[in-house]
Amino acid sequence: MNHRRIKQVSFGIMIASMIAGLGFLRDFIFVNINFQLYKLWYGEENYHLPPSLSFLESWEADTLYYAKFPLTLFTILLFFGIAHFTVRYYFREHKYLYLNLVAHLFFCLLGGIFYLYGLVFNDFNNGYHFARIFLDFVQTPLTLMMVLPACKLLETR
Repeated sequence: MNHRRIKQVSFGIMIASMIAGLGFLRDFIFVNINFQLYKLWYGEENYHLPPSLSFLESWEADTLYYAKFPLTLFTILLFFGIAHFTVRYYFREHKYLYLNLVAHLFFCLLGGIFYLYGLVFNDFNNGYHFARIFLDFVQTPLTLMMVLPACKLLETR
């Protein structure tokens, strides 16, 4: 195996590790926040937060609920950063970075549109449900998995 190939494989392993680590961390935090919210809203006492998140026990339900919004934005930005870094490594031209940005913004915009729809048309449950689908999409490697082949196709043109 030549040096360039070893470097590419090592980079791929590093990116996969970052994505997996961030995904597990995101899931760990959100699942525990949701359990704590359930505990606060419904008086369920069978669940206790892990020691690393025990500080959340002192938070009120509204504070905890609204903390999920900036946390969601933060994880979107982290996944975008990983995607940006990956696209920049494999494709040096700015048009590919722009494609990555447009793809991420597109799904965020769709999420925002559905959220606003739910607010404006008094259909919050459906609007929120579809907003979550699109925002969850950009908090995974799925957007990157769409962008990389698109960049490769553009590169061969």
